[in-house]
This record gives sequence, C-alpha cells and structure tokens, in this order.
Amino acid sequence: MKYPSILDRQYQQYLPLVEEVAKRVKSTLVNFCDNKGYAFTSRIKTIESLAEKIETGRFKKWSDLNDLFACTVIIPRLSQEQEVIDFCQNSFNVTKTLKRGQAKKAPDVFKFDSTRLSAKLKSIDPSLDESLNIFNVFFEIQIIKCF
Repeated sequence: MKYPSILDRQYQQYLPLVEEVAKRVKSTLVNFCDNKGYAFTSRIKTIESLAEKIETGRFKKWSDLNDLFACTVIIPRLSQEQEVIDFCQNSFNVTKTLKRGQAKKAPDVFKFDSTRLSAKLKSIDPSLDESLNIFNVFFEIQIIKCF
C-alpha cells in the first residue's frame, strides 16, 4: 500500500513513544491478568493499517488517533468486566469509556461490540501535557468475554 511520506515521518516520530507506552501498559496489564487468570493480547498499529484508518476520514488530526497501541483483556464472565475497568481507571488516565452495546453502528458494519477504554499513561508532571512524550500517546484497552 502506498501512503504519503508525511505519514511515514509522523509514524516514525511517534513509534518510539508508542513502543515505550506499549511496554509500560503491557507490564501493568499482564501482571493483573496473570493474577486474575485472564488472557491478554496486544499490538502496535502498522503504518499500513494507520493509512487505511486515516483514508476513511474518521480522524481529522493525528492527535485524534486513540489506538496506535491497543490491547485486549479477555475475561471468562461478563461479571468480571467492571473489575477490569476499575483496575484500568486506577492504573491509567482513562479519557473515554465506550461500554458494550453503546456503539451506534449497524451490526453489518461494526462487528466488534465490546467495552473499549481510551487512555493515556498517568503523568505527575502537568508541564508534560504540552510536549510530545509518552504521556500524550493515547492507547485503547478492549475488554471482551471469551466464548
């Protein structure tokens, strides 16, 4: 797939930050999931996938992207979902929660209906809010029930 060189430059600039965010988020969530017996998976979005997402027009600016890194916590019972949400809210700066069933899209268009949290790493230094750093990189946490 071809994509603009400006997208490649922006992606390469963000990639080290996204990799550090992924490392920290995975460390936190893998420990939690291991203790609870939940499965965990994660991925960093590829530039090809990012280009496809931008082409849809859903995102007007780079800072709107919330899933350059995304992970999934897989729980055996829906009753455990709130425990995962609470843990994430205590561990990260959760900026948006979309609960299962809240997605307003037709089932044939949006096949994944699960709880999704958009978050950032917690920062104790508010001056970092203005600069490009790991505390300004959004990531997504999806919580799904295994079948």
